[in-house]
Parts: sequence; C-alpha cells; structure tokens
Amino acid sequence: MEDDNDITITEITNIKNMIYIPDDKPLMQLFRRLIGNDSKQNTVLTNAQILDILHKDLNTEVMYTHDLEIEIYLNVIKKFLKDWPQWDEFDKSVNLLMSKGDIEATKKLLDVKYNNFKDYLKTKLDIAKPLVKDALKRLTPINNDDDKPMNVVMEVNCTRSQLNRLFFRRPNTAYKNTIFNIVEGPSKILLNSISVQAMLNWFHVKVDINLPFFTYRSGMTHILKHILVNKKLNITLENEKELSLQLQRSANRKNSSFVKLDDVLYVLDGILSNMPQDYMNRELIVALINQIQTDLQKNHPSVGLYLTYYRKYLNKYPYVRYLYAEVPGVSSTVNKYDLQLQETVYPIVYYEIGKFARSEMRNKMFLYSQWVKCECILCNKTFSGLDMTEKLKQHILEYHFDEPDWQCTNCKSVFSMINLTERRWEHQC
Repeated sequence: MEDDNDITITEITNIKNMIYIPDDKPLMQLFRRLIGNDSKQNTVLTNAQILDILHKDLNTEVMYTHDLEIEIYLNVIKKFLKDWPQWDEFDKSVNLLMSKGDIEATKKLLDVKYNNFKDYLKTKLDIAKPLVKDALKRLTPINNDDDKPMNVVMEVNCTRSQLNRLFFRRPNTAYKNTIFNIVEGPSKILLNSISVQAMLNWFHVKVDINLPFFTYRSGMTHILKHILVNKKLNITLENEKELSLQLQRSANRKNSSFVKLDDVLYVLDGILSNMPQDYMNRELIVALINQIQTDLQKNHPSVGLYLTYYRKYLNKYPYVRYLYAEVPGVSSTVNKYDLQLQETVYPIVYYEIGKFARSEMRNKMFLYSQWVKCECILCNKTFSGLDMTEKLKQHILEYHFDEPDWQCTNCKSVFSMINLTERRWEHQC
C-alpha cells in the first residue's frame, strides 16, 4: 500500500509541465527531463542534443568548427555529463521538493544547479580547448587550389555496399552502355533525391507540432487492399468505385472548441515570419506550414473550425500496382501461372488541432525544444532536433524509396511513388 505522502507519476508530470524552461537552455531541459525519472543511467543524449548544449549553454561555436574539434568536444561533454559530482545531491533535493509540490523552490534549485553544472562543464572545456587547438595545428594541411571553384557534378544517395559496386569496369552494352550499376535488383542506386514535400506525404509519415499556444498533428495513412490474381486467366476484376472527397469530422464534439480560421492562419504566419533564415529545418517547416494553411483554407469555411479530428480521401479514385518476384531461369511463357499480388491503396490525410491560444503566441516560438517531430509509423521511428530533416530523408531513401509505380484505377495513368507524394496523391483524370 502506497504512503499517502508519496507523489504519483501523474503529479510529478503535472508539476514538470508547470515549470517553463526556454529552449535556449537545453542543459536545463535535461534537468527537467530527469525529474522523477528512475532510469537516469539509461538516459541517452544524441550528438545533435549535445551540440545544442555546446552552442546555447556553453557559448561554443559549432557551425564553422573543424570536425576533429567537434568530435573531441562531444567526447568531453559525454564523459563529464555522467561524472558531475553533484548528481546525487541534485536528485535527492529535487525529489524532496517535488514530493512537497513546491514549484517555486524547485525552480530556484534548478537555476542554482544549472549554473553549477554549466560552470563545471565549461571548466572542462576550457582545459580541452588549447589542447585541441594545438592538435589542429599539427594536422597536415590539404593543398586546395582556391582559384579553382569546386563544382558538384552529380549527387548520389546510396549505402556503403552499393558504393562498393557503383561503377562497372566497362560500359554495360546490355543497358545503353551505362557505367553505373543502377539496374541490379536490391543493389539499385538511388540517383534521385527527395523533396521535403514528398517526405511529408510519404507512406504513414506523421508530423507533430507542440508549442505552448498551438498543438497540431497530421499524417498520411493508407487503406490497403490485397488480392492474389493469376494474370494468365484474364479475369476482369470489378472497377473501384469513386471515392467521396468530403471532409470527415470526428462525431465527438462534446469538448471541442470553435476557433476563427483567420486566427489560426495568423498564428501559422507568425511561426514562419519569426523563424530564422538559417534555421536548419526551415525548408521542411515552411513546406509543412504551407500545407497546413492550404488544408485549412480548402477544407473549412472562412468562419472557422472545431478543434477536433478530421480526415479525407486525397483522390477521387484509388491507385493499384502489382507485386511479384521473378523465378530465376523459369520462363513465364511455359506454364499456366502468372501470380501477382494486386495492391490497391486509398490515400487519406488526417489532421487535428489539439490546442490553440492566439493570445499566448510569443515572438521566439521557434526556440522551444523539439517543437516539431516527424515519425515513420511503419518503422516506429521518431525524428526531431536540428538534424530532423536530414535524418528523415536518409531513412526514407534507405528503407522506403525503392517503391513500384502506381496506376490510377480510373484513367490507367501510371505514377512513380515520388511523383505521387510530391503532388500529394492527387491527380485529375
């Protein structure tokens, strides 16, 4: 039986949520994250998060710093984050104050320990910096001819194993004399890149915006239907029916608030106008905000909308494709089977505004930690932080890019996956 004085996990979470910490103090965000966490030893910080601490808390330039210098700084921070002598004292003190529900005292303690921790790490960095500078001086300089500009001729996205066999020793006469090994089954080289628009509209990609004054989530979901067919039988399957493009709204509006569309568009414009030009995820965020605005203006009357869940089909007709593997050495003309898995997709977009308060909007809303997250639902993998866009791109290119083409079930036009995602699964028959 629990003691009446024990504080519950829910109460700890509620108190943590009441402690506002600006995003320019990621080290303080770490403190807040560890409050009430019984598995601190398993807490892992990514390199991007540590770089954020170096830049914002410790005033260490990371943008134009040598790679070796950055690598050493990362290792220094990783070591001394764990070895801070005040961890035990901090843990006992903060848990005691949390158990009493004393928010103000908790804030003061966090401020004191934050400054102590920052000074501790800064001291270690100050010791390392002159040693690093001395090591950099001993590096053999690379002799680049600055008078000759370096032009990028081709950009190739591929895995390490693909790179090992990217070029043929001689031109491939069987395939237009190409020197690139881009036609060999699973080792296919991805010569194309992918736009942020396509990434946002890929299979089962979900996006979350979480700001104090505005929360939003949206994603692409797809209803799939599979039929195993024997093409040798020449059986004509029933045509797919036309889909309704009417917006569907959740029937549960009991606790839904009604907000003005102009107010929501104003906040979205504010997010864009206050975002720095050099913000690392700017291209993806701009595409996302523009897409949200387009959805709201297209699907809702000028008066406003309810803060609830919405979904709709994106195209009047579904798409279809056929999936199969060739049997090596067996001709398809000599037997009575041609088994192919017919896959039909019904692309759907969904979105929900969970919280909206125009009056709470701040000029520096883009500084909140990890205020945008992307998730691949199929792989259960979340992407956030400064390298979110690049990590999401790498994930799609490595695991999801090599997709067969789709065909409209009505007009029979064929589209590649990249083409459909860039046009958001819509086309006019």
